[in-house]
Amino acid sequence: MPENHFLDANVIIGSLVPWDAQYEKSVRYYNTTGIARHTSRRVYTECTGVFERSRREIGKYLKGFYKHLNNPVDPLHVDYHIHRFTTQYANSLENEKMRKIIQNFVHTHMEELRRVAFGGEQSLGEFQKSIREAVQFALDELARRCIDSVGAEIFRYDCCPQDHTSCCSTQF
Repeated sequence: MPENHFLDANVIIGSLVPWDAQYEKSVRYYNTTGIARHTSRRVYTECTGVFERSRREIGKYLKGFYKHLNNPVDPLHVDYHIHRFTTQYANSLENEKMRKIIQNFVHTHMEELRRVAFGGEQSLGEFQKSIREAVQFALDELARRCIDSVGAEIFRYDCCPQDHTSCCSTQF
C-alpha cells in the first residue's frame, strides 16, 4: 500500500520552477515511487497565485534591471552591479517570500542577466519571453498534474472528503 502525502504549495511550486531554492529536492521527491500525493483546491489556488505574482515581480525586476544597467558597464564589474541592483531591489520589497524568489531567480540566471546587461533591448525581450514561457509551463504542468481525478499525479480535493483516513494518518 502506498504512503499518503498531503502536499503544500512549497513542494508543488518547488518542483515546477527551476529557479526555486527547493527545485532539486522537490524533483527528487517526485521521482520517488510508492507515494500517493494529495492536495487541496486552496493549495492549488495558492500555487497559481504565487506563479502569477512571481511572473509580475520578475518582470518588474527585469525592467528595472535593464533601465539601471543599460548604460555601458565594465565587463569586469558586471556581477558586482547585478548583485548591487538585486540587493537594492530585493530590500525595497515588503514581502519576504518575494525577496527570496528574486534572489533565487538572479542566482540561477546570472549568465542570462549578463547577456541582458551587454546585449541590449533584444536580449532583454528574449529573456522576458523565456521567463513568461517558463511560468506558463509551470501553470500548465500544475493544471496537468493536480486534478480532482483518481489516478492523478496529485489528487486535488475540490471539496472536503468525508473520511480523511485515506490521506491522513490517524496519529497526530
